[in-house]
Amino acid sequence: MSAAPDEEREDVLLERFEDCGFDVPDEVSCTLQDMRFRVLVRNMLEELRRYQAGKLVAGACKSFETSSDEAVLLQSLLELAAELGLVPPSAPGLLKGDALLLVELLLGELQARRMLYHRQQEGEKPVVQLGSFSPTQRTHLEQIFNALKAEYKLRRKMLIHRSEVSLRSFAWSPRGKESKDEINNLITQGHAELALDPQVSLQ
Repeated sequence: MSAAPDEEREDVLLERFEDCGFDVPDEVSCTLQDMRFRVLVRNMLEELRRYQAGKLVAGACKSFETSSDEAVLLQSLLELAAELGLVPPSAPGLLKGDALLLVELLLGELQARRMLYHRQQEGEKPVVQLGSFSPTQRTHLEQIFNALKAEYKLRRKMLIHRSEVSLRSFAWSPRGKESKDEINNLITQGHAELALDPQVSLQ
């Protein structure tokens, strides 16, 4: 039997935490009600705050001290997402019901900050020197690059769609019905600001 959509979403998120070097406990649940997940989220926030403060120290925090309570951590997620421009200024209040989406957005931002940090450390050197490859090798490399670019484009499209669905779901609540126009404006603004094609190339 295949995993339910929510379970697949949690599995992917936990794999992303592991890929970032975070110690993911066994049987952890992707909810702020789980203290172990709060620790993961808090450590992610601490690293992002370091990047924001200009303290560029690569590597995940691995502290497992008692984390902040659920309400405080949720507020931190909302504030940092708005501060980094990941959501429009008026969106955080509407996103309180989807902490997992905020975690996904911020974890993506952390991965981007790390890549930028490593590029800076390497002096903006190209990842590959295309001139060192033969025509055949370059053709193969371009095929791999195009396949990966198409996959990341699809993932980005799914994330944008998921964000849109999450925002539209708020329109069904009593408060959301009063802010229906605001929600539609947020969706329109998000589509305008988020590029669908990955901004990377082999050059």
